[in-house]
Amino acid sequence: MTDVALPTRKRGDSLVFTATLDITVDRSGVPTAITDLTGWDPICQFARTPGDDDRHQLTLLDITGTAITFGIPNATAALMADGYFGEIVLQDPEAPEGFGELRWPGAGSYLTYTAAQNVAVRGS
Repeated sequence: MTDVALPTRKRGDSLVFTATLDITVDRSGVPTAITDLTGWDPICQFARTPGDDDRHQLTLLDITGTAITFGIPNATAALMADGYFGEIVLQDPEAPEGFGELRWPGAGSYLTYTAAQNVAVRGS
């Protein structure tokens, strides 16, 4: 897999993006394509480095079929400068407790987000 780059924004500018996920899970030994992610409780978090405990959680805006829309609101974007790595984490609601966690875009790949410094300061 390769990293998925989100558009670069100025620090403090909001961003809305949609990821369409292609998920297949094992249901009693049968590979089953998931066509509706409603009920999977996806979250999306970004950190300066993979594994960093200082994370920014994005706002879940919509789930339509396998398309999940997240937003980085202005207040969160104001805290983010330079480059960040993120991923979407979902929990299969039919998996036994403690199992069924899925990460997108996948092992070793990340969503990447760059927040450039503002070049102008807003006047009062």
